[in-house]
Amino acid sequence: MDGEPWIRFKDDIFFALCLPLWDSDRDGGITQEEADIAVELNSSNSPFSYNDNIIDATDFKYLNWTPYGHGQMQLFRECTNLRRVAFRNNTLLGSGVFMNCTSLEYVELPENVSNPDSYYGNVFQGCTSLKTVNLPKNKSIYGVSFFQESGLEVLEFSDVVTTINGYVCFRCTSLREVRIGKNIISIGNQCWNGCTSMEGFYIKAVTPPTLVDQNSFANTTFPIYVPRGSGAAYKAATNWSVWANRIYEYDF
Repeated sequence: MDGEPWIRFKDDIFFALCLPLWDSDRDGGITQEEADIAVELNSSNSPFSYNDNIIDATDFKYLNWTPYGHGQMQLFRECTNLRRVAFRNNTLLGSGVFMNCTSLEYVELPENVSNPDSYYGNVFQGCTSLKTVNLPKNKSIYGVSFFQESGLEVLEFSDVVTTINGYVCFRCTSLREVRIGKNIISIGNQCWNGCTSMEGFYIKAVTPPTLVDQNSFANTTFPIYVPRGSGAAYKAATNWSVWANRIYEYDF
């Protein structure tokens, strides 16, 4: 082959799905120059969703794309045999993108997403094989059911995060530890309800964030660690007060 080399895809099925979208010169391969040209992917008809033959989509990180229509991009929804996937930096993280990818074990998310303050949710809902994930550095809002019923064991929200919406980790029965940064201002309902393996919940915010409903900690027994000197404020705050006997001060 003359000219720029083709990207060597690890997964033949995934390559076959990408080829008609990014192979602009129709020569049977995708160069990085072709991959850098943004392709519109339909939000209601993803070329990848509901495909149980894709196993490795880590080469997706080389491909440039934009959403056509709404940002509810369920790109890999119900890809039940998908094990590995990677995203290009500064791309959109849409609603339901990995929903019910039950075999997913490795995810390389963008270091920064193009929609850091979006409320899109259900991103990892039902990803029961996923144990860990590094979150985008600039994402400030996590939408409804973002990690619901996933296999995550440890989760850390950085200081950039301001809002965590309802059901974010609902019934994550393998989750052992959650850490939340100092700038959180709102936590939704049912967030950690049913996280029966949780051993500790750490929150760095000196001022108690709004806790939308007391049920966020229902059906759990884990201790809640707050900054030294903030214990009394948390124990008196609306909905936090219900869990006063589980709130302890901690040196962060």
